[in-house]
This record gives sequence, structure tokens and C-alpha cells, in this order.
Amino acid sequence: MQPIKVIRPNQYDNFIAELKRVNITEKIYLNKVRLLERDSKHPSLNFELMQSTKDLFPQTWSFRINRTKWRVLGYKIGSEFQVTRLTNHYDD
Repeated sequence: MQPIKVIRPNQYDNFIAELKRVNITEKIYLNKVRLLERDSKHPSLNFELMQSTKDLFPQTWSFRINRTKWRVLGYKIGSEFQVTRLTNHYDD
């Protein structure tokens, strides 16, 4: 997989506020972003295609933001990943 460039969510301040609401700091988020940009196959990220979108364009992908249940969702187009939202790993 080629290197990935992570694009900030459109409402970045709101996204960071949502992270803080679930006790995830901006520093943790940015560390995960840097890791994703360096090595999208890193096991701690569990970067994966949402199977329900495998036949759609753009496809939705997600990566793990912490060890419990939170993931970041976004669209991967070519080598860019556009962050869209924070989600509970067990949401549909």
C-alpha cells in the first residue's frame, strides 16, 4: 500500500471537541495520523475497509484511535484519506 496523506475533517474544531468528549486528546489523534501516514499496515491502527462500501466509490475506511472502542472513519481516494468522523467501533 502506498503512503497515505491524511486530510483534516472539514469541521476540525468540532472533531477535536468530539474526541475530547470521549477522553481522547488531540495529541493521541495526531500521533495516530502520523503513524497512518508512515505505515498504514501498523497493527495498532487496524486500518481497514468497511466491507459494506467495498463496491462503492469512494470507499469508507477506518483506523483505530484507541484500544477500547473508538475509530476514525473517512474516505480513501488514491493516496489520500479524508477524515469524516469519530465512531464507536461497534456501530453499524
